[in-house]
Amino acid sequence: MASAAINLVAERFQTVVEELRREAWRIESYDPVTAFRLDDAATSFCEAGTSILQDWLVETGTIPSN
Repeated sequence: MASAAINLVAERFQTVVEELRREAWRIESYDPVTAFRLDDAATSFCEAGTSILQDWLVETGTIPSN
């Protein structure tokens, strides 16, 4: 059960990152500054999401802390 929930959350994070990057790619030719910001936001979101998910997994004992 926990594994399915973890996978669902990870997939949703990935979907948001992919959507941000697709939009950045779409507008890059006419608005490179915004495209860069969107790509940067995607990277930041991915890093934050990974950190949040990892912290939660450690707190719940799903994975051991390092």
